[in-house]
Amino acid sequence: MKKIISLISGCCLMLLAMQGAALAQSSDSGSISVTGTVIEALNVEGEEDLIFGDIVAGEPKAIALDGDVTSGSVISGTEQAGRFRVGGPAGFGILLEYTEIPSVMNGLGAASGNTLPISYVSGYNPTSNPAGATPLPVTGSTQVTLTGGELFVFLGGTVSPAVGQATGDYETEVTLTVTFAD
Repeated sequence: MKKIISLISGCCLMLLAMQGAALAQSSDSGSISVTGTVIEALNVEGEEDLIFGDIVAGEPKAIALDGDVTSGSVISGTEQAGRFRVGGPAGFGILLEYTEIPSVMNGLGAASGNTLPISYVSGYNPTSNPAGATPLPVTGSTQVTLTGGELFVFLGGTVSPAVGQATGDYETEVTLTVTFAD
């Protein structure tokens, strides 16, 4: 009887040991590192406004990307193309998009309640010189690479006043939005 109890006790101990070994083998753990690199944020500055200067009623006036007046009989000397400066980390893909680009300028003061039709031309270059700028559509987004850590976006356009256009000042605002490309 002692042998049977001893044999049963031994078997129980062996089963418990095997169960413990099985439990010890059914779980494990591992570790990974969590890392990240903080990069420079994108920034956009409106450096120069698009200025048409004096406009004759009934006569379209156009400003090229370099600020030259390409149509219109009156040159006031204040005309200039618009320019944005985009800064960020070199080598990253970015999306350029005009998120606000109205088709009319709104009258101010005496011209209040009137609108002046406008259309746009745009381009970008890695330097602040518009010569040789790559054309940039004014609708939709365009992906480019921020090669040197900065990019310049130029904006010209044409205003088309009616023959009886109300005299006075007109204004609108254009917004360029820049985001990292996926």
